[in-house]
Amino acid sequence: MPSVTAPAPYDLRFASYANDFEAFASAHNLLIQKYYHDAPTWSFCFAHPRGGQAKLDLTIGDSGTLTLETVWWIDSYSRFTRSLKSGAKTDVPREGKEALAALRDALSMVTSWQTGEWTQVADDYKPIWGRYSEAQFRAMTPQWPEPVL
Repeated sequence: MPSVTAPAPYDLRFASYANDFEAFASAHNLLIQKYYHDAPTWSFCFAHPRGGQAKLDLTIGDSGTLTLETVWWIDSYSRFTRSLKSGAKTDVPREGKEALAALRDALSMVTSWQTGEWTQVADDYKPIWGRYSEAQFRAMTPQWPEPVL
């Protein structure tokens, strides 16, 4: 008798959206990072057009509620800082087409953000980043794809 592996609990939550969200990521050249740190979240990751990295985090709650968070950051190795721009956490409609529209709107918003409009500049990364040369630090930074808008 063949063995059957049950899907992970988060896979079950995302099951009704998976095909649409994967098609969205493919159409916009985004990398999907699923369940980072074991969270019920799909992150749509990309290289921001103005430098650094950005992502759209779509989290699904126990009851199936969807929330969307957006963030863009640029690291400065020479200053040991991370400059961040975050959008407000928003509820996303559970209907597939409306959820996709919310993702498209979020992608458009994040890619329109300008350098210097930071929500936060985090500093004091020297104890961690300073263990590496700048070349080593850059080599450890994920190379996410350029988005297609």
